[in-house]
Amino acid sequence: MELSTKHALQQLWAHRGLLKYLVRLSMLAQYKKSFVGVFWLLLMPVFNVLVWVTLSVGGVFDPGETEIPYPAYVLLSTSIWQLFVVLFDQVSKSISAYSSVMVQAAFPRVIVTFEKVVVQLINFLIPLLLNIAVLLAMGVSLSWSALLFPFALIPLVLFGWGLGMIFSLIEIVAIDIYTLVHRVITTLLIFATPVVYTDTIESPIIQQVMRYNPLTYLLVGARDVLIRGELSNPVGYFWVGLGVLVFFSLAFLFFIRAERKIIEKIVI
Repeated sequence: MELSTKHALQQLWAHRGLLKYLVRLSMLAQYKKSFVGVFWLLLMPVFNVLVWVTLSVGGVFDPGETEIPYPAYVLLSTSIWQLFVVLFDQVSKSISAYSSVMVQAAFPRVIVTFEKVVVQLINFLIPLLLNIAVLLAMGVSLSWSALLFPFALIPLVLFGWGLGMIFSLIEIVAIDIYTLVHRVITTLLIFATPVVYTDTIESPIIQQVMRYNPLTYLLVGARDVLIRGELSNPVGYFWVGLGVLVFFSLAFLFFIRAERKIIEKIVI
């Protein structure tokens, strides 16, 4: 494992120029044909807030008590959630997106997953600034500990990245399994995570599901660091984060060992 991982990291460093080029290309291309361009990064979070606030005010569901105004709570939570979902989505499609290039050029294939992660982290900066502005405008005091928020996001990023690497390979050999899991993660899993409601919601079934959902600890932990300046459940966050680190390491190793055989599937 050590030799394979070390070699992969060396290859990544040797091809850092390619990484910079791919990131630049993606950043220029993603809004090239869009009328509002980069403002989509602001419009989508605002749209999400309007939907969930309307449902809450209309009595469709009770999100539970939030320690900050509910619009700010939903905006922050959905922004963090979208970072995870888009990371998984983009990384899981990275091999198919670059398949034509991969069969013609020799370079470390893991670099295309790394490019997707870098692009999405850059994209996340705009919603993050919007969140901070909304929190301050609504009277939420942010402590200096809120500066640790980017570090608190690391386990969530690694989890999305690791899942994406595994399913980027599955997409090539078992599209039906990929489609099923992709749909569950991108559309249904939000209801098993305290994104639009709190972990104090009255439903005992949802509370039980959230308790065993690792994303609960990662999302709530990152959110707490920003608005509270501390973790509300440091033990849970630590153990889930440790598990994510092990999972990512195994996913990374699996990817660099399996991607060559997967590329052969593309050729065939």
